[in-house]
Amino acid sequence: MDIRHDFREASDELSLRILMLTTEYPPNIIGGLGRHVGDLSISLQELGHEVTVITLSTTQSESYEEVDGVRVYRVVPIQTTFSNLIEWNLNVNFRFIQFFQENFEDSFDIIHAHDWLTSLAGIGLKRKYCLPLIATIHATEKGRNQNNVGDASLTIVQMYEKQLVEAANKIIVCSHFMKEVLMEEFRPPLEKLAIIPNGVNELNFKNAQSKNKMRKKFPSLDKPFIFSLGRLVTEKGFQYLLRSMPGIMDVFPTIQLVIAGEGPELKNLQQMAKKLHIQNSTTFVGFVNDLERNALLQACTLTVVPSTYEPFGIVALESMISKKPTVVSRTGGLKEIITKDTGVLFKPGDEKELAQCIISLLKNVVRTQEFAEQGYKTAKSSFNWRPIAKSTSKIYEKFVKK
Repeated sequence: MDIRHDFREASDELSLRILMLTTEYPPNIIGGLGRHVGDLSISLQELGHEVTVITLSTTQSESYEEVDGVRVYRVVPIQTTFSNLIEWNLNVNFRFIQFFQENFEDSFDIIHAHDWLTSLAGIGLKRKYCLPLIATIHATEKGRNQNNVGDASLTIVQMYEKQLVEAANKIIVCSHFMKEVLMEEFRPPLEKLAIIPNGVNELNFKNAQSKNKMRKKFPSLDKPFIFSLGRLVTEKGFQYLLRSMPGIMDVFPTIQLVIAGEGPELKNLQQMAKKLHIQNSTTFVGFVNDLERNALLQACTLTVVPSTYEPFGIVALESMISKKPTVVSRTGGLKEIITKDTGVLFKPGDEKELAQCIISLLKNVVRTQEFAEQGYKTAKSSFNWRPIAKSTSKIYEKFVKK
């Protein structure tokens, strides 16, 4: 199924006061959620809506700023120390509600909450102020943990995700894959779900860190390299990318691998690289800012997204908009973004097939360039933020009293 045809034109007549609830907002980005909310908020603002964001501060102080017309309030949890994730999240949501009550009573037409992390605040404000609640569920706890859920995860599923699905007036998911996941896990009414994909803004990829600064920080980048980006967790599949490298290097001995991102699997991945004897050809560059990310995308030979679980796969769009050939696993939302004309797909977890795909691309420069060009055209036309914002706005309008 093709998610590119789900857009609906929205009326530009109704200007809404929108409250976004999110734990991430640029420049505080942990994963795709932060980038999504940032780009969506700006695009909704450009359509004529008034967008206010309540999000977490990355310091011990609260702050306000206006970014591209979007009002952004960064708040601090009520407590500063926590014994576990659930306690932290309770404090975050309580502060979101408290901050709203102190500053914003009767100021909004609609609430848009993102993922379980802001569900309690979204549900609480909906009920107290009789406001419509839209929820975007970017991923589920069971999916992130490949169904290996402990007590904390079960709490998240039952106390947060399930209640959010039940309380929301409309649930937005980013792919047909995620729609199927929610239907299987929570069985909401089918009409409650809407598919609106993530987008990508080409302007965010124009500026890049200078080559001289990049060389100083990452000296190995003068050689041809494969690039992969994401949080270093098992479901992102970097272990399979590492295991594919010996076979690739048998054919292309000088090729390098660069992996950007942070996460709990870093040491395991570094140890794996040593066991595979590819540590001298593999660089873990850690967290990269936008300018560094852009420089790496511009300089790489191709990109790989080897995830075993991926509700959407915004990294694939970032590669496509950067005019890079893109190799992705045939899973989740990735197989809805990449087609036979825009990139290469391989079986999730199959490092041999992955190696063969990469070798084929490295050998066929003409085909590689065709993928890059077609991928760019598709990302620019079919995953543009303006129609995505219009589709979202159309959903809002259905639940706002005119």
